[in-house]
This record gives sequence, C-alpha cells and structure tokens, in this order.
Amino acid sequence: MVFPKRSIALLTIDLILLLVCLLISFMSNMHGTLPREMTGSFMISTIIYLLISYVSLFLSGSYKTLWRYAEIGGLMRIGRALTAASLFYFLANLIILTVAPPLEFYLMLWMSSLVTIAGLRAFFMSHEDFRKSSVPGKKRTLIVGAGEAGTLIAKQLLYTERARYAPVAFADDDRAKQKFEILGIPVAGQRADIPELVWKYRIQDIIIALPSAPKKELNDIISICRKSQVQIRILPKMQDWIQGKISVKEIRDVDMKDILGREIIQPPKEDSLIYLKDKIILVTGAGGSIGNEIVCQAAKVNPKKIILFGHGENSIHTTMMNLFERFPNVNVDCVIGDIQDRTFIADLFAKYKPDIVFHAAAHKHVPLMETNVSSAVKNNIYGTKIVAEAAAASGTDRFVFISTDKAVYPVNVMGITKRFGEFIIKSLSETSGTRYSIVRFGNVLESRGSVIPIFKKQLAAGGPITVTHPEMVRYFMTIPEAVQLVLEAGVMSEGGETFVLDMGEQVKIDHLARTFLRLAGFEPDVDIPIVYTGIRPGEKLSESLFYDYETVFPSNHPYISVARSGHIDRKRLEGVLNHLSTVLTDPKANLNEILGIALNELSSTIVDGERG
Repeated sequence: MVFPKRSIALLTIDLILLLVCLLISFMSNMHGTLPREMTGSFMISTIIYLLISYVSLFLSGSYKTLWRYAEIGGLMRIGRALTAASLFYFLANLIILTVAPPLEFYLMLWMSSLVTIAGLRAFFMSHEDFRKSSVPGKKRTLIVGAGEAGTLIAKQLLYTERARYAPVAFADDDRAKQKFEILGIPVAGQRADIPELVWKYRIQDIIIALPSAPKKELNDIISICRKSQVQIRILPKMQDWIQGKISVKEIRDVDMKDILGREIIQPPKEDSLIYLKDKIILVTGAGGSIGNEIVCQAAKVNPKKIILFGHGENSIHTTMMNLFERFPNVNVDCVIGDIQDRTFIADLFAKYKPDIVFHAAAHKHVPLMETNVSSAVKNNIYGTKIVAEAAAASGTDRFVFISTDKAVYPVNVMGITKRFGEFIIKSLSETSGTRYSIVRFGNVLESRGSVIPIFKKQLAAGGPITVTHPEMVRYFMTIPEAVQLVLEAGVMSEGGETFVLDMGEQVKIDHLARTFLRLAGFEPDVDIPIVYTGIRPGEKLSESLFYDYETVFPSNHPYISVARSGHIDRKRLEGVLNHLSTVLTDPKANLNEILGIALNELSSTIVDGERG
C-alpha cells in the first residue's frame, strides 16, 4: 500500500504524540518507576498501544482525509477511534502486565490522546480557514442569512482557492444564532444592523444567501444593503440548492429584475409549448431582443424548422449563432428581407408555408418615430398588413402579433401605428381561417434601446444618468418573461383575442436609475449625478394596458388576461389605410395629424360597436 508523503508525515507525528501521551500518563500515575521484571512486558504493551491506535485511526479514515477540508464529523470519528484504542489497550494490559496500572492512568492517556490528536486536526482545519479568508485580494464579505444556504456558501468560499470573497461575518434575524459562530465566522447582527456591520468589519461585498425568501422580504433586505454603498450579490432559488446545482460561481450580481416588486414568472412546462413541435415557425424581427428570445425558447420543443426573418444581416447572424450555440441540431433558415416588400413576402410564405408566425418586426423607438412618421407607417402598419395577409393566403394556422402598451390611448407615432396593427390583425381574424391573436405588454428590461442599456453606457462614460421626468412610470418585464407568455398565449388563441400580460405595478424610471447606481456601488447625486432632461416628443408620464371600453376576462393562465372589444368595420379600415397610402408621398401633408384623426375615426367605430 502506497501512502502519500503527507499521510506518512501525519502518521509519524501521531505516533510521537501518542508515545508522549503514554509516557506522561505513566509518569503521573506510576510515580516514574517500573519494576524491573515488568520492563519487557511494558515495552510490548507500548508497542501494542501504538499499533492499536494506528489501526483505529487508519480505519477511521484519518490518513485519507484532507484535514483542511474536513468537518466536525471527521473529529468525531477520531474521538471514536482513540476511545476504541484505549479500551483495547486496557484489555491487552490485563493479559500482558502482571501489575496493572491504575484506572487513572488509562483515563489520562485517553484524554491526552484525544486532546493532542484531535487538536492537531482541528489546528489544520482552523489554520486553513484563516489562511483562506486572509488571502490578499479577496473581498471582505458579509453573508446575509446564516441558514443552510449561507453556511454552504461560506464553506465553499473558505475552501475554494479562486473564490473572490472572504466571509468575515453573518447577519441573520434569528436571535438564537446571535453571538455564536458558524465555521469560525461570527453571527454579528440582524438585517437592521447591516450598515453598522459593514463599517465594523470593513465589508466590501454583501452576499444575500436567502434563496427561499419572498420577493418583498428580499426587496427590503436589498434596500437596507444599499445604504452601505457596497456591492450586493444574491444567490439563486432554493430548488437549485436542493438539486445540487449551486456553487460559488452561481453567486450573481443583484440585477434589475430583483427590484421589480413581484415574483419573476417561472418558465413554462414544455408540455404547454407542444403546439410548436414539428411545426414550421416564422419569426419576423428575429434579430431583435424579443425575436431572438422567441427563437431560442421555441427551439426547446424541436420544431420542424425555424425561419429567422429580419432586415439587418448582423442582428440575424447574431441570433443564428446564439441559437446554434444552445441548440446545435435545430433546423434553421435565415432570410434577409423587408416586410414592406409584398412580392418578397408572398414568395417567402409560398416557399416555406409556415404553420405559426410570430410577428415581432417593428420600428419601436418612440422619439425617433416622431420625426420619421412615413417610415413608421410603412413598416408598422403596411408591413404588418402585408405579412398578416400573406399568412392567410398560405394557410398559416396561427399568427401572433407583438403589440405594446403604447398602443393604448397612444400619443405618439409608434403607439398609433401599433394600434393600427392591432386593428388589422383583429379585422383579419374575423374573415380568415388563420387564428390571429395580439399580445400586448409594456417595456422589456435590457432590450435594445431600453433604459437599462442606456444607463450602462452612461455609467461607463462617467455619467450623468439621464431621466426624462422624476414622476415617469412604466410597466417592466424581463425578456424571458415576456416571451414565455407570448408563446403560451399562442397556444390559447382561438382567433381574435388580445392577450395582455400581467406586468405588476408600474415602476418609476427615477427609482430604476437610482437603484441601478446603488447596485453598481455609487450613490446617486453624490458619486454620479442624475439629470432630468424633460419629457421627449411622443412620451407621456404613464402607460395603460387596457382601453376603458375593453372587457377584460381571465384566461386559464394566471399571468395572462384577455381583452375584448367590438368588431372592426373592415370597409372603413380599408378606406383609412388607402387614404394614408395616398398622403404618404405628399410633402405638404401633416402625417401626425392625419394619423390621429384616422385613429379616432376607427376607435369610435369600436366603441359604438361595443356599446351596441
């Protein structure tokens, strides 16, 4: 049997310590003398003691244990091994020695061997903890939560060479844990004491180890932590701990979805998306934030083919590469084109005959569309009409139109054109065999052009962070959340529905900006200024998800409602669209005004229809 050098060294030290313990116990209880006739037999019993102790320690796993990674259970095994060795030694002496030592001799030998051998292991363990937590360059870390998750993460931080954090204190509201230590780390206070603990222990990072905490409790803790102006990090959900998926590398920064004030919507079961399996799926605007996520989530259920359609080759290429990285076996075609090209779109549908279409292509930037009205009308209205009519002509089964809360009582060009898109889809649903539906939701966190990427760029440039108005509020969802609900709404459609996603309460943009800065380690208006630039053209302080005249029904999904209104006057819609097409080329025409008038005319039809 080959032993590592460290095991041989530890064995040698153990034998020396046990021999010293034996001699001290003998000197203390036998008055330092031994009858000459007992010398040989005592030497034999000494050798037997060392052999018995070695065998007991070996069987306990002591020489196969890396003691710097050991736990209290390892010390308990050492204790049992030494106790067994002392008992066997006592029995052996009864047989070998003619004059048995007093009982005190065996008691002292047992106690001294426990103290020395177990103490040596404990020293290795504590020294390693100290060394790990004292490595230069590691960040002094406060762990909020001294429960199972907090203890697990502290242990991994202590025993992981490359960990960036050195845990120096816990904060926990359990009074029974106060003033005690876990893994040598003090439970130094409660959550209310966090700012004081940060100062006292010179904390550089805070890790919130409460993976099962409700969202409101988590938000309260984050608010307390933000007062200390240090980096805040958070652990994922508890089910990931239970399934053994969590390690030190899973610690993540607190991101904006942690402060939405509601629980994050969990991904759907694949069974609910089975309608996509073995289907040909066309996604327009596949290079955008929503289109890219639709493609990736749809790929999970093995569709027959996914067609990535978009106007920008770079964005489509990026989506394609993301898709192949996650789903290398997916069947994908990439098509570069323009939804305003009726002939091209007709040929596209004739070639692929898609079963399901997700229409996410749109010009969406509100201030930009205010000065590019013609482009917004051509793309968002006529482009939508061309794609939707091609779907009906080719026999597409389902067509999902991605709308926006800005289409509800719109005051900007983008919102008005998206509302026209809703009218077109609703009108087609009343005359076509294709099941058309509309999915309406608000702002999406970290989508291209949204506030979070803008804040990140402004912060990288040293500030300031710009906010249009301190009272401006918006609905927010994460990109995965929005797309999950879009896909689930698709399966519920029977034709003509407007599905509205539950986005919780509206959030102040000013609050997002200030939270963003604090989570990045800066104090708003102290380290980085926040500048109010004024409401931009086409913007309003708040948005709505429903019209007053819409009747709202629950669906069979807890986060999706169905809004219903009156029928669309198809002839009037066609008349308005024809009129718009004639004035698009008229340089004297006030397109903004014409759009507003046309929208009011169509809306009055719906209201009358609903009241009737």
